[in-house]
Amino acid sequence: MIDMYTSFTEEIDDVRIAVGELRERIDAHGLLKNSVGILHCNVDFVESGVVSGLCAELPFDVIGGTTISASTYGIMSKSVLILTVLTSDVVAFATGVSDKASDDASAAMRELYGRVTDARTEPPVLLMPFFPHSFKVGGDEFLSFLDEASGGVQAFGGFPVSGGHGPDENFTIYNGEAYEDAAALLALYGDVDPDFFIVSVDHRNIMKQKAVATIVERNMLKTVNNMPAFEFLKSKGITINDDVAGLETMALIFYPEDGGEMLIRMCMKKTPEGWIVMSGGAPAGSTIALSVINPDSVIRSMEEGIWSALAAARGRGMLMYSCAARFWALGISGMGEHKKAMECVGKASPYLLSYSGGEIFPIRRRDGRTVNSLLNDSLIICVL
Repeated sequence: MIDMYTSFTEEIDDVRIAVGELRERIDAHGLLKNSVGILHCNVDFVESGVVSGLCAELPFDVIGGTTISASTYGIMSKSVLILTVLTSDVVAFATGVSDKASDDASAAMRELYGRVTDARTEPPVLLMPFFPHSFKVGGDEFLSFLDEASGGVQAFGGFPVSGGHGPDENFTIYNGEAYEDAAALLALYGDVDPDFFIVSVDHRNIMKQKAVATIVERNMLKTVNNMPAFEFLKSKGITINDDVAGLETMALIFYPEDGGEMLIRMCMKKTPEGWIVMSGGAPAGSTIALSVINPDSVIRSMEEGIWSALAAARGRGMLMYSCAARFWALGISGMGEHKKAMECVGKASPYLLSYSGGEIFPIRRRDGRTVNSLLNDSLIICVL
């Protein structure tokens, strides 16, 4: 059994006050034998020293990343730091951070997994990775390399996101330090029986016109229908700038030739050649379609996912990550999912809702296998 609770602050300028607010909740609730913290915050809390000041005061490890918005019962804000504490007498936690991840992602993930797990003889029950935001390595590659190292231990996690398109604006966090190009990992051991829930692309929002991804290399979509990918998108009347602004609320849907599972990818960057850097890879030859993320489908799916999770939770903690594209689809305020979470969950279960630049989730495939997958345009929930 895991006890979960959250602590939060909106104080950015005064480190002493911010740390005091966060410690007050922890001290009031108390800690069991083993504890760990999951931290998500606006990037300003990193730059002001609040993150490092807090972690220096805590008697347990902390991992997480920056986010554009987060909520828990009592707070929803773009400018907030939320610390989620997991504490237990029967579940053990182990954490670590990688060396620079993008140069040799395979070695970095292998060494990170070993660093976190070598002290124990049994494999972990659940992994919670936070991968870096990288243009060089697709999110699915980081996950694939971690899977190779772990033998496929189920994984639930995400990517930092701070509103910008570059890695230098998005940080993973480990014990007070912020990293542009490192992965942080939490491993859970013992009596852990998580329940997982997901809501994703509304098929009613997928455009009927389809094309073929003619050249794809790793996470680089080079040509569609033999046209440079950027030009193809423009030819469909999509208004976008050279930095792919305008595509934040549009997903690329890939249907592999071999009949494999549908893949959802977001556009991250345009290259000088007119190619598109995507959030993850996709097979060349796939049929490709576009999906527009709209506010109604975001809120409708959020409510569906939360009610399903609540029925299973029965007071247990709920970790929720929503794709940043869903936040941007909600418009200027972006608070719609937070409001719905607070309305539906209330005090029934402790919860965290944070936005992510990609979602890591153990998908149950049509053949019955469970496979860790990189998702986009999704809301994922882990009930602990």
